[in-house]
Order: sequence, then structure tokens, then C-alpha cells
Amino acid sequence: MFLPLAAGVVAIAPAAARLVSRFGPAPTLIAGPLVFAGGLVYLSRLPVHGAYLSDILPGLAMIAVGAGLGFVSIINAATGGVPRSNAGVAAGLVNTMQRVGSAVGLAVLTAVATARTRALGAPGHQVIAVVGGYDRAFAIAAGFAAAASLLSLATARSWRRISAASPGNRAPAARIPVADAARTSTLKGI
Repeated sequence: MFLPLAAGVVAIAPAAARLVSRFGPAPTLIAGPLVFAGGLVYLSRLPVHGAYLSDILPGLAMIAVGAGLGFVSIINAATGGVPRSNAGVAAGLVNTMQRVGSAVGLAVLTAVATARTRALGAPGHQVIAVVGGYDRAFAIAAGFAAAASLLSLATARSWRRISAASPGNRAPAARIPVADAARTSTLKGI
């Protein structure tokens, strides 16, 4: 059921990496959460007796594209401009914050869905109540994603400075063939 979501993120990541290397992280940090929000809005209108192909899969596909754009951009922005010796620490901090944010977000959205389900929970209509709870949680999650996009837009100037300072955007150094590089480093005593 969720395999298309994971496959979509894996499929979009290489294209996202090319976009980030060409334009910097700002455009994809703005667009990724917007596409993600669009997928969540699509899911927020789930009907009680919906079909997977028409009512769930398109939303998951949009979420996959948005997540693929966002993950690559976030890692690039977080490690861009960081000295190579600290890049692992920066990437680890980003991964940790993603896990913490996911856990807190899941807790908040679960509370929202549960409260909405209880509010709608008339006897004999439990399925409608559960779907209504999920719909509300998806809508609020879409708001969070849209807010992330707006925050990225508001800080786009900072991302341009980070992008300009990142090693990938500097003029490439002269390339030395691997065999020559090994011989050169041996001669220098490195």
C-alpha cells in the first residue's frame, strides 16, 4: 500500500539532487513542502468508501515527490558551508531533528485525529468518524507543510548565501587521474 510512496522518494531523489546542484537548495526547499502539502490536501478529502487507485495513490505520489525534493534540499542546506570535518555532525543533527520532528508531529496529529474521531463518533457511524479524524489530521499536516514552504520562502536569501558557499558550487579544481593522485600523494609524504 505504501510501497509507491517509498519508491517515489527513491526515484525523485536523483533528480532533486541535480536540481539542488544547479539552482541551490532554496527552490526545492520551497517547492518540496508545497507539493507535499498538495498530497496531504488530496488525502484530506478521503471518502469513506474510496478506492486506492483514485483516492489514495495520487496523494501518495504527490507526497513522494515533495518528500524527495525536501529531503535532498534539507541535507544539502544543512551541510552546505559546513567544513568537511564537521559535515558528518551536521548531517547527523539533521537526521536526529527529522526523527524528533516526526515523533512530535505524529503525536500531535494522532491527538487531532483521535479528538475528531471521538467528536464524530455517533453509534453505528464509527467508520465515518475514523475517516473524519484522518481527514482532519491530513488537513492540519498540510498546513504544517505549507508553513514550512513559507518559512523557506522567507529565508530564501540565506539559502542563496549558503548555496554560494557550498563546495559543490565553487569552481572545480583541476582533476588528477586516480593513478597520478596516488603517486603525487606518495611523493608529498601524505
